[in-house]
Amino acid sequence: DRGVYRSFGLSAGKYKVSAGAEGDRFAGPGRGGELYAQTFYPSVTDEEKAKVIELFEGSEVKDIDIVLATGGPNTFKVSGRILDGVTGRPLPNVIYGISQHFESQTSSTSGSRTNADGEFKFENLTPGKYSVFVYTEPNSEVRADPLEFDVTDSDLSGLALKTVKAATLS
Repeated sequence: DRGVYRSFGLSAGKYKVSAGAEGDRFAGPGRGGELYAQTFYPSVTDEEKAKVIELFEGSEVKDIDIVLATGGPNTFKVSGRILDGVTGRPLPNVIYGISQHFESQTSSTSGSRTNADGEFKFENLTPGKYSVFVYTEPNSEVRADPLEFDVTDSDLSGLALKTVKAATLS
């Protein structure tokens, strides 16, 4: 939550340090809905330009700061709203997430909340298959099936994820 990290118990040796996600995967949305690409110390996305950190037995290395990279030439923005399926009104403060679908697996992240107008957004998506979903909180009646979409070669806007009324069992 503060962007601070530490690694313990590493063996002596040479290391490249990175944060974010490898390849065409993504790392969770930040405060602005951006998704982070793998970024190496000292804040470069090209692994060849990464600085090698050398650890010696019993040593400690500090100030390995990384500014995460967002965006790139082939990344796109996706936005939309989460709406009440009955009234059509936007739903504020709903936790949502995104899943990226691959041939044999899915990578998901959640934790962002819709704004006062029920809006969600994601930035820096690479082309691929995705779905946006509502995180069902305890004691909440907000439920929705994930909304699937494809990112190809442009930004997407105007997506609408409509909720359904939850059933109760007692």
